[in-house]
Order: sequence, then C-alpha cells, then structure tokens
Amino acid sequence: MEKWDLYDQNGNKLNEIGIRGQPLQEGKYHLVVEIWTINDENEILITQRDKNKPFGLLWECTGGSVIAGESSIEGAIRELYEETGLKANKNDLEKVGRTFMDQTIYDIYVYRHNFDLADVCLQEGETIAVQKVTKEELLELVSQGQFVLRAWERLKKTKLFK
Repeated sequence: MEKWDLYDQNGNKLNEIGIRGQPLQEGKYHLVVEIWTINDENEILITQRDKNKPFGLLWECTGGSVIAGESSIEGAIRELYEETGLKANKNDLEKVGRTFMDQTIYDIYVYRHNFDLADVCLQEGETIAVQKVTKEELLELVSQGQFVLRAWERLKKTKLFK
C-alpha cells in the first residue's frame, strides 16, 4: 500500500496521508516527480513502459509518486535509482518546473549525466526498454503517439524547453 503526503492547491504540505488507488478529496493533491536525464550531447534518456501499465508500451521520462515522508528531491533520487539504476545526489538534480494537473503536483527535474545505456537497469513490471534520443527524435515520438503526451506537455512548460 503506497502512501503519499497530501498538499494544498499552493503546494503546501498538509498533515494528511493519501493512499494510492483511493480518490483524493477536492482541493488536495499528491506529489509526483519527473526526471529528465540528459547527457553532454543533449541526448535524453527515455524508457518504455511495461505493456501492463497505463499508457503501456509508450516511451516516457523517469518518474513516479513521492511517498509519505520524502521530500520532492528525495523522491526524484529514489525514482531515478529504482527505474534506471542511476545514482544521483541532491546537487546533481536541477528543478526546472512545477505544474499542477488534475489532483497532482508535478516537480520536474533535469539530471545532467553522461549515462551509458549498458549501465541502465530497468525495473521489472515498470519498464521494458531504454534508449537515448535527441530533442528532434523525442518530438517525432510525440508526433507519432509513441510518447506519453502529458509528460511532454509538462516539459514544454519548463525553462528547459522554452
């Protein structure tokens, strides 16, 4: 049972817990992080979602829900490690945006790291493939409906792609 800290419409943490799968009360939000790993050649690390997950077989950046007791940055570091095996520390991640969608707050980070695809460890049940793409290749995946569109829409709002 995954538990989340709940937040108000301004992103302030409430002293309340939400549980995955249970609807949130109106005006309450849970926090999700997205991590865009980019190397020195400006290639972006993306993973393909497991076929049994929502948006199955689509490509996406790394991310997931921040669990109760974690800060946003701690959740980002954990999700990055769980989904890719890449280890980062707080100084390695740059927060480039925050956006609200439905009852979710998305904190968006960039991890500048010269990754090697051979070093990426996929999380069973979560991801099935990995690749690095240029911004142009990412846009092509978006236009072909092969990338999680809402993740791209959130990234476009950040200072990274303005």
